[in-house]
Amino acid sequence: MTLRPTAALALLAAVSACGGLEPPDGLRVQEGSSFDDLVVAWSPACSGCGYDLEYAYLGLSQQLTEAPLPAGTTTAGLRFTSRATELMTVEIRIRSAKGGRRSRWSQPVTYLHGVRPPSVDQAVVDESGGVHLAWTNRSLVADQLRVERVETVAGVETVTELPAAFGELAVLDAAAPEAAQPLYRVRYGAGATWSRPGEAAVATPPWQPAGVTAAVTPAGVLVSWTRRSAKAGVQLVHCTACSQQGQLDGAATSWLDPVLPPWPCATYQVEAIAAGSSAATSPASAVGLAPFRLSGAAATLDARAGPFPDALRTRDASGAWYEAYGGTLLTVVRHDAAGTTEQVLPGQWLIGLQQDAVGDPHVAVLEAAGPGTQVVAHHWHDAVGWHREASAPVPIYASAAWFGVDGAGEPQFAYVAQDGSGSLQLLHGIRGAAGFDWSAVPGLQANPSGVRFAVAADGWAHLTGGSGGTAIASRPPGGGWSVQPLPFQPFAMYPGTGGDLAITGTDGMVGSDLHVLYAERTGGVWTAAETVGPWRNGSSVRLARTPSGDRAFMVLDVTDANPSGSRLDLFARGPGGWVSMPLTPSAGGAAPYLGPDGRLVVVGTGSIWEEPVPPAGP
Repeated sequence: MTLRPTAALALLAAVSACGGLEPPDGLRVQEGSSFDDLVVAWSPACSGCGYDLEYAYLGLSQQLTEAPLPAGTTTAGLRFTSRATELMTVEIRIRSAKGGRRSRWSQPVTYLHGVRPPSVDQAVVDESGGVHLAWTNRSLVADQLRVERVETVAGVETVTELPAAFGELAVLDAAAPEAAQPLYRVRYGAGATWSRPGEAAVATPPWQPAGVTAAVTPAGVLVSWTRRSAKAGVQLVHCTACSQQGQLDGAATSWLDPVLPPWPCATYQVEAIAAGSSAATSPASAVGLAPFRLSGAAATLDARAGPFPDALRTRDASGAWYEAYGGTLLTVVRHDAAGTTEQVLPGQWLIGLQQDAVGDPHVAVLEAAGPGTQVVAHHWHDAVGWHREASAPVPIYASAAWFGVDGAGEPQFAYVAQDGSGSLQLLHGIRGAAGFDWSAVPGLQANPSGVRFAVAADGWAHLTGGSGGTAIASRPPGGGWSVQPLPFQPFAMYPGTGGDLAITGTDGMVGSDLHVLYAERTGGVWTAAETVGPWRNGSSVRLARTPSGDRAFMVLDVTDANPSGSRLDLFARGPGGWVSMPLTPSAGGAAPYLGPDGRLVVVGTGSIWEEPVPPAGP
């Protein structure tokens, strides 16, 4: 028989015992662990017998080199590495061998290689309704495709063929059953021969509610939604800003929250629950209460993997927003409608990120210099690209430095210096003819914990100092410093024009809570301090204020007695006084900004909240 090897031969040993020198009985062939693997098996012919195996594709007439198999073997594995094996028949025969003698060949058996099966790569549930299925065609001969959904209920299997044209590699099963576990099969065919299926099982939840809205009524907040699930037995309505929760039957499409929250905005979600299945939760929907409202958070970028000792975020007037990350490398990330871009800059300790009046970003960092000294570096970006300027090494105490930029893009700095005797001094720096010009700030104690620094768009600079920041020094462009006492210990300040200023802070504790205050300075005179409210262990306060002073906003991390523990709160000051609105706990580093139209924007880690554009009308 003139045969030739056409594939690699793999051997799997299995010991047996027998007698006689006859070809083995029961030669059989079946597919192995993959399409390319065949398992050949037979019954033992004699004790101590080895075997010779021959195989060839029918229609070929080339010699096969005999492959001896060890004595006692009863199985062999064949691996065909060529994809051309599809729709070809392999013929296999075997004979016994012992002591140099050979039996006659057995009767040959044949095996038809079919169509190479596909691999199902993805089966993803769309909780709004449906299953996305994707696969890879691995066949070279197929000209047909069949995609099926298999549902088994009480032992009865129902097969539904899904519309899919040959050449497609994905399909959306919009009619997928909810709260079920359908099996998906993908087969390829050539003529009357079909591959074995590629399979993927999916557990589908009940389809999530949609179109959640919330509106204020005299009786409370009315939450409405569109029901998508036909199998949900229970629906839960969550108020994410409070502990209110409504439990309704699966057919409900509205719920009244009878308690108006004490903050101006609350976010509601509706969850559909079916017996024996995972729940599905709707997208969040925000409700607005006077005096202002914010849209729901829109995820833009997830928080970066750490560690990042420093992270600042801001937003410019065009709608682009920036993140600056310090640590081993300084990285500035810009997010806008065109996508995300990154710039890695020299520097380790991030001390400021701000935009000028045209929206160009400015970043300030500290760079290590000689022993006991650091370099203050200023990076900024314009139509040409990134630029850098740096100071000579200066003796900065414990990396205590601050940064601001005016509307024209002129940077200003402040830092605590330590001389050889260990004395501390507060210095202020501006751009000079040859680097930065530094001068001492008179009348302020250089206690780093009490320093706050802000630069207004018109170039006014403000520095607080003393134990906890008990005094403030202000300097107009090109002028000298004037110092006056502060009405309370400041947390944050927001400069206006011409020396106007707004601050928030505390004058002490009320029980276990901080007494939070707000005041404004106009023409050098402070208004009476307003009580914002008590909070517990406040930190990371950021402040914004409209030029007219009719609205002010602050964001802070707060830990209180709420079971949720730490959360992020937005406080707003309007004609009716101060109100608060919890933001999501994931919005770390959030800060309020005011757009050119006076609308509020809050930028957090991966999220942006904005006041909606007012409707047109009188």
